[in-house]
Amino acid sequence: MNIILALIALAARPDCPPVTAADVARTLALETPAISSTEQRLSRPAASSFTARIPGRFTAGFVPGRLDETLSWLAAQGAEVLRADTAAGFVVCNLPDPVGLALAEAPLPAGVRWLEPDSRTRAAHLPNDPYFLTEQWDKWVMYADRAWDLNRGNTNIAVVICDNGVEYTHPDLGDRFTPGSYGYDFVSNDNDPAPDNILVPEAFHGTHVAGITAATMDNARGIAGWAGIRLLAARVLNDSGSGTLSNLASAIHWAADQGARVVNMSLGSDDYSTPVAEAARYAAQRNVLLVAAAGNAGRATAQYPARLPEVICVGATDRPGGLADYSNFGGDQELVAPGSGIRSCWTGAGYGIASGTSMAAPQVAGVAALVLSAYPTLSTNRLRAVLAASAIDMGPEGWDARFGHGLVNAYRALTLAERMSAGPDAAASAPFRPAAIVTGVWRAPDWAERVEIYDLSGRGGTVTGREFSLAVGTWFVRLTAPGRTELLRLRAVR
Repeated sequence: MNIILALIALAARPDCPPVTAADVARTLALETPAISSTEQRLSRPAASSFTARIPGRFTAGFVPGRLDETLSWLAAQGAEVLRADTAAGFVVCNLPDPVGLALAEAPLPAGVRWLEPDSRTRAAHLPNDPYFLTEQWDKWVMYADRAWDLNRGNTNIAVVICDNGVEYTHPDLGDRFTPGSYGYDFVSNDNDPAPDNILVPEAFHGTHVAGITAATMDNARGIAGWAGIRLLAARVLNDSGSGTLSNLASAIHWAADQGARVVNMSLGSDDYSTPVAEAARYAAQRNVLLVAAAGNAGRATAQYPARLPEVICVGATDRPGGLADYSNFGGDQELVAPGSGIRSCWTGAGYGIASGTSMAAPQVAGVAALVLSAYPTLSTNRLRAVLAASAIDMGPEGWDARFGHGLVNAYRALTLAERMSAGPDAAASAPFRPAAIVTGVWRAPDWAERVEIYDLSGRGGTVTGREFSLAVGTWFVRLTAPGRTELLRLRAVR
């Protein structure tokens, strides 16, 4: 199949709108907000850090109506003007690198908005892995090609796959493991987390999940995973996919102690588990992002551990873009990702197709790892908010019980993370209403199906009930219902 036919064969994908100030504000609202009164503005990177810059080529922005002044200033610096885009408000010019790079970091005349290197652009990255163009529709609808133009991974970021073992010798996974440090088998209590018997029909599961997250890219083999990170396997299920919540709890705690930044759990139970809940809290306090499958019963209640507040609950979409008929949903649904007909790694050094929320969760874990690869200092709270705020809304406007915040979009997540890592001024940009004065008890409006309350330190979360006694101070409230979201500031006084 030639590249044109291959591209035609890919699934249609939703529009990918640019990240805006509204997305930044939404991130701040979704994050446990700690709002600063100090103005912080986004800044461009240093001119010398532009890795794809064209030597001797620069752009200069000009203030409307001051093009002539800008041209005169450039001429005085020895620049050769190539063209002026009056609609966009900038000039392209040739300028010796030592001069241009120095001027770019120096104070500029009043009429010049910026001076920075001009850089090369190229077609969106399409890896040479043979299944990418023809079968990896999941990566396509999540804009992996554009995301990979920005970042492709960082082996300093560790992701733990809690599952029924991973075939770490698989040719598309071997490079993602550190030799001699593959993880831990909590079923057999040894250091070999591979499946015991790959002939068991369900033994492929953990290997398939791992491939979605991190199969080696650009090796002319098989598939492309989301990110070139470091994998660790925590085997908590037997080859048939059965295990205990206590083993899962141990694995989550172990993953946090191993320095993991992301833990994927494509598994679940209808039962709540205190050990798992405490392990999830332990991991979250250590800056570990926890991701879990919503479940495959097609019901309006997710399974555990996806229902825990520290865990991102992920539902599955099908190729047409709807919620898969098998996917659980409900009040804990946070994000959705492709889960139907997903091609990935298979035990026995092969490749196969599987469906389920088990396939959707590692998509989210992989995108999270990709974002952390570029911005490793992001907190878990902020990363979680970035993933939600950058998602493409698939149902009624705002959060809804079927799609949560929407379909994860890798390109928008990376772009938004870049803005958030620069520390925008939340007080100036967040669309909270002016502070309302509260004395005594505050009552949430009847229309709100979910109420989240946070203090200035970001402590808080979803609360139950309608009436709340607030301590003296400032509080931030997020009210949500299908098709409606409102953000409030409350000032509680005596």
